[in-house]
Parts: sequence; structure tokens; C-alpha cells
Amino acid sequence: MELLRKLFESNFMPHGHCYFWKPEIYLTNAISDSIIAIAYFTIPFSIVYIVKVRKDFKYYWLLILFAIFILGCGTTHVMDVINIWKPYYHLDSLFRVITALASIGTAIALIKYTPEIILIPNAEEFKGINIKLQEQILLLSQKEEQLRIAQIQLSKANEELEKKVNERTADLRNANEQLSKRSKDLEQSEGKLRTLADNIPNLVWIANKEGEILWYNNRWYEYTGKTPEEMEGSGWQSLHDPSVLPEVIEKWRNSISTGQPFEMTFPMKGKDGNYKQFLTRVVPLKNEMGEIENWFGTNTDITQEIIAQKTLEALAYSQRQFKSTFEQAAVGMAHVAENGKFLLLNQKYCELLGYSLNELINIPFEDITFHEDIHADLDLFRKLKAKEIPYYKIEKRYLKKDGEIIWVNLTASIVWNEKENFEYAVAIVDDITLRKQIEEMLIHSNIELKKINNDLDNFIYTASHDLKAPISNMEGLLHTIYDETKDLFTIDVLQLLKMMEESIDRLKITIQELTEISIIQKDTDNNRELISVEEIYNEYIDVHKDKLAKCKLFSPPILMKIKFIFPKRISKPFYTN
Repeated sequence: MELLRKLFESNFMPHGHCYFWKPEIYLTNAISDSIIAIAYFTIPFSIVYIVKVRKDFKYYWLLILFAIFILGCGTTHVMDVINIWKPYYHLDSLFRVITALASIGTAIALIKYTPEIILIPNAEEFKGINIKLQEQILLLSQKEEQLRIAQIQLSKANEELEKKVNERTADLRNANEQLSKRSKDLEQSEGKLRTLADNIPNLVWIANKEGEILWYNNRWYEYTGKTPEEMEGSGWQSLHDPSVLPEVIEKWRNSISTGQPFEMTFPMKGKDGNYKQFLTRVVPLKNEMGEIENWFGTNTDITQEIIAQKTLEALAYSQRQFKSTFEQAAVGMAHVAENGKFLLLNQKYCELLGYSLNELINIPFEDITFHEDIHADLDLFRKLKAKEIPYYKIEKRYLKKDGEIIWVNLTASIVWNEKENFEYAVAIVDDITLRKQIEEMLIHSNIELKKINNDLDNFIYTASHDLKAPISNMEGLLHTIYDETKDLFTIDVLQLLKMMEESIDRLKITIQELTEISIIQKDTDNNRELISVEEIYNEYIDVHKDKLAKCKLFSPPILMKIKFIFPKRISKPFYTN
């Protein structure tokens, strides 16, 4: 009781005073020591579990000693936390002494038994031991045969040696029983190894030092569909592609002659008749003298890996082709997210708007669209996302970085993923500013032409109105002169009067035709008629028959059959002027 009282005596100053009771110091130490203590207390559970599972480990008491040491370390950290508020320094010292003793014991034990632990054989050494045991079994079998013969001979020996022979025979029988037990253990071990080899996904086989295959695992027969009898000797060659087999045989013979490992990828035929690519590795198995006794081979199916590699190469090529087409396109191309921001842009798009790629990638397309065109564009984009339309085209205006307005022809569509969700929109823009400018110039030109036509109509109307009265007067005066004086004039004078009359008629016809042209220009489409060349030709002959009487007129028969749509009233000037 006195000892316990001293251990829990609290007349000392708590450790927190050393930290001046500053929270950033004592809380940091308390939390850190607590975490360390938890870690230390967790480790012994793992050690206990190892001791419990690995019962063949004879140094379990060393692990227990190490667990006590770890628990002691964790306890000292717990005491460091408690001493901040409660100064149990005696108890702390006791735990530290226990920890020190455990640590010294653990260190001494580790130093003492480390060489023994290092000597525990590894898997490769166990394999060598198994080989040696097989050799011993063979020798013991031979000795057993020799002993059996010796027993027959000894049974015929004299009676004086019978007792000793029987005793010796009993000793040998016990030895044989032990060897038989060991043989059974080795057979079981070999059976486990065969079971393991039969159930791994690789094709496994073993050949002798000359390269003749002695054993295949079950996976080999499952894949090839062959029987052990079919695989005897060089039966494995029937599974190879004839075009590759010579190279395989050459490399395999080279490995056998040099003792070097064999590694090669080649096709092998399965039971379905199809070939798959296998990575084949063969390593030599040597005895303690370094001599090759067997070859151990594995065939690993890498068909899917090869297909995946080819797919990746094709994808990389496709991406390079896309990038080249995307960047070298003569029009602007872009991938646009659902929120309107650009995901990918080609250089032509950036040049079109005067932005760099880094600038334009962060600007939504609404911000570069002219405000009068944004609603129509957004409405079509909404219909596109709703799958109401497969794509849309629109002529819209963009605002360049310098404030200039340009016209573009935009074609937009959406790429949907395998779940029919929005992946990205594809936008293709073509600069049509020059075309728009030409159209605008044509519109202004048409307005000017209409104005000129109106002025021409007014002129024609005024001219025809002002000329009709004088011409009528001239015609009346000419008729009066001709009627009253035709008996007084000579034939030459009368001919001149006739010519004056014809000129007046032609002038009247010209004025009439100008009036008709003005009317036709106002309503051209409603006055179009189907006119034939023959009809125009006949009218021309009728008007100019007096002049054409003195000459011969040739009319090609093919031209006479041609017809065309033309305002009929405007055709008269062609043959009257």
C-alpha cells in the first residue's frame, strides 16, 4: 500500500508548468503522444496475431518480448500525457524502467538469434532440399533392395549370427518405414506443386536437358484440346504457325546448346482452330553443380494486350489525323460545352475574331455574338439540345476583339455520348463578311437603278407627250401640201415627200415603242410571252419589205424553230431600228 501511495503521490509540479501552460505547446505534445501511444498499443495485436497464425515459428517468445517492449513504449507516451496535468512521476519512472528492461532484453535476444533467423531456408533452398531428398530416396531404394538380398543371404548364415542379423534387420525396417514416410511426404508435396501448376492461368511444361518435353499442365491440354499421346515427342510443333515454327525451333535449339533462357512471342493454335499470341519464357533448372537437369517453360496469353496496344496506336493515329484536320481547316472550328464556353478551338477561329487561344477559350460564345443576333442563336441552340432539330445553320454577326463587326455563316450540331447525354457541340464558322458587303452594295445599286428607271420613265413619258403634238402637225401639213400640190411637183419632189412621210411614221412608231418599254419595265414578269424567232423574222420582213426587195435574205431553218420567253412588246425595237 505504501508503494502504491508513493507511485500515485501528487506533490510534484505537473509537467504543464514547463510548457507555461501554453495550449499550442502542451496540447500539441498531448495529442502527438496520444497518437504515438495508440500506434504502439496497436502493434502488439498484430504481433500476437502473427504468433497465433504462424505456429511453426519457434521464436514466438521473441515476438512476445518485442510486444512487451512496444507496450512499454506506448505506456511511457501515455504517462507523458498524464504528467502534463497529474505529476505521477514515480509511476512514470516505473514504466520507463520496465520498458528499458524489455528493450534491453529484446535487443540482446535479437542480437543472439538473428543469425539463426537468417539461416531459415527460403523457397529456393527448400526446392534444393526437395531435390536432394529425391536423390536420397533413390539411394535408399537401392539400399533397400541390397538389404533384401542381404537378408536372404543372412538367413542362410549360421545360427550364431542370426540374432545379430535379426536385430540389424529390425533396425533397417525402422529406417525403411521412416524413409517411406518421408517418401509419402515428398509425394504429397509434389502433388501440391502439380495441383498449383495445373490451376494457374499459364500453360506450363517441363523438358529434360536435351529439350524433350516430359510434362504439361492441365491448362495446356484445355487450351490445345490435345491428348498426352498427341503431345509426345515433337507433338508441340503441330500447334505452331508453320511460317513462324522454323524461327521458334532455331531459337529453342540455340538456348539448349548455350544454356541461356529462351524468350519469344509467337502464335499458338487452340482447340477452336484459332491462333492466339503467347509470350513464352523458358529457364534452365540446374543442380548444385551448376549442370542443367531440366527446362521449365511457361506460355502466357497476351493476345488482348497486343490488341489493346494496336487499338491505342490506331487511336493515337486517329487523334493525330483529327488534330491535323482540325488545325489546318480553312474555316473556324470549335467544341463548345453545354454552358456555352469553348472547350477546343482551332487557330482559324482565333484569327477570325482576333483573340489568342488562351483569351478566347475563357469567353462564352454569347459574349462575342452581336446583341441583335444572340436571341435567334440561343433559341436554335436550345432546340438543338432538346433534340428538336439535328443541326442548324444561321448567319450571324460576331464582335472581334478590336470591336469590328463581321458576318459569319454558323453551322452547329451536338455530339452525344453512349448514354445519349450532351458531350459537346461542334461549331463551324465561315467568314461571309465580304459576301454581305457585296449584297449590301447590290441592294444599294438596285435602289439607284430603280431611281434611274423612274427618272427614265418620267423622261420617256414627257418626251413622248411633248413630241406627239408637233409630229401630228407635221404629218397634217405634209398631207395638205401633198394633196394640194401633187400635180405641180415633179416625180423627184413627190418621192422626197413620200420619204418625209415614212420618216414621220417611223418617228411615231419609236415614240410608241418608248412608251411600251416604260410600261414593260414596270411590270415585266406579267407581260412575258413565248416568242419564236420565226415570228420576229416575219414581222421584220413585213416592216422592211420595201428595203429588202432589192436584196436577198438568208434564213437558217434551224434558227426558225427556236422559241424563248420575252416581253413581246419590247421585241419590236429589234427589228424597227
